[in-house]
Amino acid sequence: MLGLFAERMANLTGLIDAVAFQRLDQRLARCPAGPGPDLTLTHQELADELGTVRK
Repeated sequence: MLGLFAERMANLTGLIDAVAFQRLDQRLARCPAGPGPDLTLTHQELADELGTVRK
């Protein structure tokens, strides 16, 4: 239980760091979905992954 909590806190800290100190295009380039011809994510899922909102 504590391991799962620690993992989620580490992910949250990483997201806060990325949103605060990296531009969106840099975050997109490093997105785990990766560049490729076929993305299976929706726009909303991609926005959630990048810590941004859809317009």
